[in-house]
Amino acid sequence: MQRLRHWLAGLVLLCPGLAYPASGPDITSAGASIYHNGELPSGEALTARLQGGTLIRGRQFSCVRCHKRSALGTSEAGLVVPPLTSERLFNPIILQRKELYGTRSEGQTTRPAYNRELLARAIREGVDASGRVLHPAMPRYALDDQALDALSQYLENAHETIAPGVTDTDIHFATIITPDVPDDQRALLHAMQTQFVKEKNANTRYEPNRVKNPPWHKEWHYRHWRRWNLHTWVLDGAPANWPQQLAHYYQQQPVFAVLGGVSYQDWQPIHNFCEQQALPCLFPSLQQVPQEPSLYNLYFSPGLSLEARALARHLRHQPDIRAIHQVIGRSPAARQAAKVLRATLLDSPVKITEQMIKIRVPPTSPDNTQLTVYWLSADELKSLVPFAEGPTISSPSVFSSTLLEMAFDQIPHALQADSIILHPYMAPKDKKRLLRSGVWMNSRQLEFSQERIQGDSYFALTLMGDALMHIRSHFNRDYLIERIEHMTENMLEVSLYPHLSLGPGQRFAAKGCYVLPLAQLKNRSTLDDQYWIIP
Repeated sequence: MQRLRHWLAGLVLLCPGLAYPASGPDITSAGASIYHNGELPSGEALTARLQGGTLIRGRQFSCVRCHKRSALGTSEAGLVVPPLTSERLFNPIILQRKELYGTRSEGQTTRPAYNRELLARAIREGVDASGRVLHPAMPRYALDDQALDALSQYLENAHETIAPGVTDTDIHFATIITPDVPDDQRALLHAMQTQFVKEKNANTRYEPNRVKNPPWHKEWHYRHWRRWNLHTWVLDGAPANWPQQLAHYYQQQPVFAVLGGVSYQDWQPIHNFCEQQALPCLFPSLQQVPQEPSLYNLYFSPGLSLEARALARHLRHQPDIRAIHQVIGRSPAARQAAKVLRATLLDSPVKITEQMIKIRVPPTSPDNTQLTVYWLSADELKSLVPFAEGPTISSPSVFSSTLLEMAFDQIPHALQADSIILHPYMAPKDKKRLLRSGVWMNSRQLEFSQERIQGDSYFALTLMGDALMHIRSHFNRDYLIERIEHMTENMLEVSLYPHLSLGPGQRFAAKGCYVLPLAQLKNRSTLDDQYWIIP
C-alpha cells in the first residue's frame, strides 16, 4: 500500500520515448534530477507531506516511482495516473464522443491546460488546474521557486515521439540467433515465426481501410494497427564481434522490439546493445543469462544462476553435506552456474572443490557427506568414463534439467538412485505444458520437437500481440515495458515455466526452481510443492 500512496507523486521522466531540446541544459538537468532521483538542486532529498500531515523525506519519493519512465500513466487498485507529456500536461483535456467508448488513462474528466502557476499549485497544494483537490495519495511537495522552475522547464521540453521501427503502416521486430544454434533449431524456429506473422497480418487485412475510415466510436481502437515485419538477425563469429553486427542490422532497419532469440553462448553483448539502444528484448531462450539490473531486457528466468541459488538454499537445510565437488562443462552457462554456487555458499562451512570436464572422472566411494554437482550437458555426461564403462559407486549427485535438455535417461544408471535434479520447469507429463502453442503448431503441421525454444518464441510473439492492444497508438518503448510488467502473469500461454509474473522493475518472470529426487520427476504429471524453492 505504501507504493499506492505515492502513485501521484511526480510528473514525467527523461526517457528514449521522449525528445528533449538542448536549450537550458543546467536547469533542465536539475529538473531531470528531481524527477529521476528525488534530488533537489541543492543536493538534498525531496520533502513532502502525506494525507494527515505525515512528513516524508527521501530520494525514494522521486516522481519516477509513480509516473514511470514513459510518462503515459498507469493504474493500480483503482488509482489512475494520467499521461503527463508536455502535449498532455500543457493542453486542456476535452472529452470527445468517441472517447466515451475507449479506456482513457486520464479517466473520464476534463480540465484546463496547466501553466507554471497551476503546476506549482498542484505540486505544493494538491489542487489541479480546474481547482479540484487531487487524490490523497498525491504527496504535497515542498519545492522552492528554483526547483519548481527547473521541473517546469523540464516538463515543457518533454515531447512524446514514436519509437524507431514504427511507421504509419508497419511495425518492425527482430529475433536474434547466435552462431552456436544448430541449423535444425533455426529452421524450426523460422518456420513457426513466419507462420505466426503471416497469420497475424492475414487476420487484420481489412485494418488499413478501417484506419482510414473508422467508425466514429472506434477510431481509438483501429488507429493503432500496423502490419508486422519480423526480421531474423543471425550473428557470426565470436561474441566480441556481435555489437558491430547488431549495429549494422539496426542501421539497415530499426526495430521496435526484439522478440525472443536463441543462444547457448554469452548473451551479454546482445543485452548491452539493447540497453544502449533502449530497445526492448523480450524473453529469449537462454542458458546463461546476464544478471545485472536492466531496463529493456526481460528474461524468463535468471537461467542456471537460479538453479545454483536454489541448490544453495536447499543445502543450507542439509547439515550432513560437508563437501561439494563440481564437475563443470564447457559451456559458459555451466561455468556461470558453478561460480554462482561457490559464491552463494561462501559463508558456509561446506568445502567446495571443482574440476573442468575431462574424459575420465575418478570414481568415488560411497559418501553421504559429499555431493557431486554435474554442470554438464547430456552429450558431455554420456561421454564420461567410468560411467560409460559400467556401474560405479558414487556419492549423491546433482544435475541441471536445463543443461540436460530434460534428457534424464542420459544420467548414468549407477547415479540415478541418488540423483537430485534442478528443474525450473513444469512436470514432464503435465498436460498444460505448452498446450496452446502445441495445438497451434500441430494444427498447422509444424514440427514441434524443440519445446523450450519454440514455446518460448510463441510466448514472446503472443505477448507482443496482446501488449500492442494495450498500448494502442502509444508506440513508446518504455510504455511497452510497463504494460508487459502488468500483463505477464495473466498470459494464458505460460511456456515451460509453472509460474510467470513480473512487477514494476522486475526483469525475471520465473523466480523458483524444483530441487527434487529424479524419481519424483521422471514421467510425472504433477510435482510436489514441497520441492519448490524460491531462493
